[in-house]
Amino acid sequence: MATGWMSPAAYARLPPPQQQHPQQFATSPMLTNAAAHDNNSNSNDVNNNNNNNNNNNNNNNTDDDELVNAIERILSAEGNRRILAMSPSACMHHQTQQQQQTHVGPFLERELTILSLLCTQVSNKRKSVEGFAAVEVDLLTTLTELLEKHVNLAVNVDLVSEASAVVSKREMRMEQWLRPGSTGSERVAALKLGLEAAGILLFVVTSPGIDASVVSEDAIEAAFTLLRHNLAKNLIPALNNTGHRLAAQEMDEKKGLGASARKKKRRATDGGESNM
Repeated sequence: MATGWMSPAAYARLPPPQQQHPQQFATSPMLTNAAAHDNNSNSNDVNNNNNNNNNNNNNNNTDDDELVNAIERILSAEGNRRILAMSPSACMHHQTQQQQQTHVGPFLERELTILSLLCTQVSNKRKSVEGFAAVEVDLLTTLTELLEKHVNLAVNVDLVSEASAVVSKREMRMEQWLRPGSTGSERVAALKLGLEAAGILLFVVTSPGIDASVVSEDAIEAAFTLLRHNLAKNLIPALNNTGHRLAAQEMDEKKGLGASARKKKRRATDGGESNM
């Protein structure tokens, strides 16, 4: 009878063959086969459980190694970019790229995306992997210091006000301001990368087993400040200028309700709801 192909690794995991004793041949063939089947089944179950445990441990170690290797590669790439841009033989293209990069932070967008995805993987397997606790303290400290630079750059971005100033002064069209390589594009990139870096920083600092020294108090405060400023300076002003809010104001104006009347109306509504 033909058998399927088996890899060496699968073959090595098979249980050892059962030894046959002379007295087995004196018993009924049906009983002998049934007993052998039960023994093989029990042996296979034990081996399968052991193999599953070993595979889970190997997978967890692989996940931790993947995290450490990714951080090492990202930090190495960032260091190489700085060295290349500072070398006398660096071409104008690399120098220009590095100058643009300094306006948005030390890491590239794809590098922060990789770090965010790794945070998600660690979060999903938090009970079975070490995560950032598996990373050496010096390596993790370097990472968080560079992430903090992204956050500090993003804190100073007041996107809505800056865009409104450009439009009101008619210095250039919005499309020109947001064109790749222009000021608006750099400001958007700095804010986006800073918010992503803040999320990574807060994930690292809340990870179990992390040395408290790898994330400074200034970095934590900067991350929370950025999140608050983004709400106050960018999200809420943008929301105030959306179609629903303007449409609601126009309806109130048509009904003859001014700002004070709208406040009284809201107070009355809130009071009525609280009394219910």
